[in-house]
Amino acid sequence: MVTWLASSARFLTLIKTSTGTRVYDHADDMLYYANPNTELLRDCPDGHAFLCQTVCDTMPDGSSVPRLLVMDLVHPCIECPRLRGSTLRALTPVLPHVCHVQWAGDKLALERFVSQGMPHEVEGLVALRRQLQLVRDPVGTNGALNALVEFI
Repeated sequence: MVTWLASSARFLTLIKTSTGTRVYDHADDMLYYANPNTELLRDCPDGHAFLCQTVCDTMPDGSSVPRLLVMDLVHPCIECPRLRGSTLRALTPVLPHVCHVQWAGDKLALERFVSQGMPHEVEGLVALRRQLQLVRDPVGTNGALNALVEFI
C-alpha cells in the first residue's frame, strides 16, 4: 500500500478519548485538545487514533483551504496495511469535515494519480507498513517524515 507525502506537511495524530479529541503533534512531541473543527464525531469509538498530515490545498479560484489528510489508522492495532485501509475508509463518517481520507493503493496507480496534479505540492511516495511506519525510496530530507521516523 503506497500513498503520498505532501511537501512541508506536519504529522498529527487525532485520538478519540472518552472526554473528547486530542491532537498529538509528532514534531513538537506535544498533546493538545482538538479545536471544534478537528473534533472526531461522537460515533467514533474511544481509543481510535488516526495519522494525518497537514496540507493547504489551492482551489481552482486560487483560494487556499487547510485540510488534514488522514493517512493511516494508528489504533486499534491492525497489522495488515490493506485491512487498516479498508477499516479507515469505513470510519470516514466519524471524521470531521476538515479531514479527508487519503487514497492508498498500488504504486503504479498512485503514480498515475499524482502525476495528474494535486492541489498541494507532493514530496514523494511512501509505503505504509506497520502503524507509524512509513517507508520511502529514495530517502529524502523531509522534516515531517524524519520526525515521524524518529518517533517510531
